[in-house]
Amino acid sequence: MPRHQSLAVAALLAIGLLTSCDSKTDAPQPEITVEEATAGFDQRLAEFETTLNEGRIGDMLDFMPPKLLAEVLKQSGVNQKQMKAALQEGWTQTLDTVTLESFAFGEPGPIKSTESGRFYRLIPSELTMSMNDDPDTLVDATSETLALTDGGTWYVVRLDQPPQVELFHKSYPEFESVEVAAPTQTTRNRGDDQ
Repeated sequence: MPRHQSLAVAALLAIGLLTSCDSKTDAPQPEITVEEATAGFDQRLAEFETTLNEGRIGDMLDFMPPKLLAEVLKQSGVNQKQMKAALQEGWTQTLDTVTLESFAFGEPGPIKSTESGRFYRLIPSELTMSMNDDPDTLVDATSETLALTDGGTWYVVRLDQPPQVELFHKSYPEFESVEVAAPTQTTRNRGDDQ
């Protein structure tokens, strides 16, 4: 894959903040209890927030569900190390035009499970960025993030762009019926009440 196409894939993922097998069925999940599923959830989300707020976008791949990551790598024609580097480079280029002001998760919804027993939660999230050429203008983006377990570990994926949703459903077809709220975006002046 040409370098510019690899960077385009990386930019899509960086801007989307996380967007394997091509399987039609999903293997049953290990039998774990809700308590076991809950155990590492808060820590995993805290790690995600820290990684994003520190600008370590390449490391965001560590939070991408494994089958989705495998599909993304397969389609981009690069390995994980190359993708991490491309994501980080894409984020650096993004920061030439915007500044990440903040990112935070809201209160997670209840733990649910798919028919195969995979646990998941929907989590509201808010991202605020400013435009470098107009730092008094802030862009607030809200969305719902999907957290899911795979192999007993929590992973996080945003499903706010059609290509992300398509790749995710290809990797995890059991989630096709799970509805995620549409993202919103508003612009305001710095100092205005939110």
